[in-house]
Amino acid sequence: MMKNISSYLKKLSIEDRIVLAFFITCFIFGLYASLIEPFKLKTTEWTVSTDKWTNSGELKIVILTDLHMI
Repeated sequence: MMKNISSYLKKLSIEDRIVLAFFITCFIFGLYASLIEPFKLKTTEWTVSTDKWTNSGELKIVILTDLHMI
């Protein structure tokens, strides 16, 4: 089977090889972005106490980063 694939790749022009390499690279990055990266998300919680905050309610601050990935 590998002989068939290698003989097929030898027949491709350089432009076709570049396009094929581009799509394979995009596929690999897509797998990484969808199967690995989402599980690397981290959350951090801090408790900040101050006498100046007189509201009895809770103050929540949320920071989102890497929004270009959405």
